[in-house]
Amino acid sequence: MRNKILLLFLILFFSANRKTFAEYNGLHLEMLIEMQDGSVIHAYNYISPFYLEDTTIKYLENNFELVLRNDYNDSIGEYAFYKNRITYDYTVYENVSQAYQLLNKTKINFDAVKSVDIIDAFDFTYAIGMYGISSCSDTLWSKSPVVWKKSYGGYFCSHDIFIHEHNDNTLKVIRKLERMLNEHKSELNKLENDLKNYDGERYYEIQKQHEELEEKLDDEIYNIIDEFRDDSKVIIITMCSC
Repeated sequence: MRNKILLLFLILFFSANRKTFAEYNGLHLEMLIEMQDGSVIHAYNYISPFYLEDTTIKYLENNFELVLRNDYNDSIGEYAFYKNRITYDYTVYENVSQAYQLLNKTKINFDAVKSVDIIDAFDFTYAIGMYGISSCSDTLWSKSPVVWKKSYGGYFCSHDIFIHEHNDNTLKVIRKLERMLNEHKSELNKLENDLKNYDGERYYEIQKQHEELEEKLDDEIYNIIDEFRDDSKVIIITMCSC
């Protein structure tokens, strides 16, 4: 889970100064891929816009190598698609929103593709990632009521955690997370008080310690969130900014 969140942030960071059609937005696509042998694949993908000159459906269908390109450094191959897309409805501070998670990534032989027909496309920010769904069967528990939810903020990223069923692991992780955050806050407060009592070289030393402690928070949150087991019924919505 941690690697996925870090990858989300890296995409956001390196895309920040590139041309985009909407701030922090990419395209969620649903499409039909027709192969040279006449077979048709129902597929999904998400593409960041920073390498696109045009985002019209006609342009993407005529340049379907952009729609199928695999931008992730994995073993899948140069071209790929996802077999499934999961939609998750959630509420934070009385605001109802949706997040999406793509599942079952599959490589595709680009030379065997005849055409791509995009049947649905919508903007969605690449600053938001959703984690917790391992298979389509998880949609059964993910539609059950949330029994516990809370939001945690780091330096670059915030995390909304939705637990659909408590177990020993989820309770342990949440306690550990809240204990770490309380300790972190206490250390920051101490450094902030020290800043009021020093000047000169010592002041800048304390200021540097304060900045390093702030920036360290995201990694500490990631490390603890990563302790949710794959069988935990937990959804995490992460939003990162730069």
